Amino acid sequence: MSGLKIVALIPVIISAFRAISVEYRAWRKQREDCRNKGKNLALQKCLDGNWETVQNAYDEDLRLLGPVFQRDDGIGRESLMQHLIILQSSVVSGGF
Repeated sequence: MSGLKIVALIPVIISAFRAISVEYRAWRKQREDCRNKGKNLALQKCLDGNWETVQNAYDEDLRLLGPVFQRDDGIGRESLMQHLIILQSSVVSGGF
């Protein structure tokens, strides 16, 4: 094969590589999206199925510990709300 033929093949090989690379990336992203969707559905199903169990455990602890448990739960919610506000302001300001 002459040098001219080899030089002429280089752009064809590069073009084919680019096309394959684009297709592979699209396939990989689609596969990852499908996996994530499956994981999210499984998590949602798990949470939906366990809501009653979590609520029953909360009610039992509230019954056993009374106002102390309820007060500390309120403190925890308040703390989480403060962290959520800080996180949202960081995202809005572009700091995250």
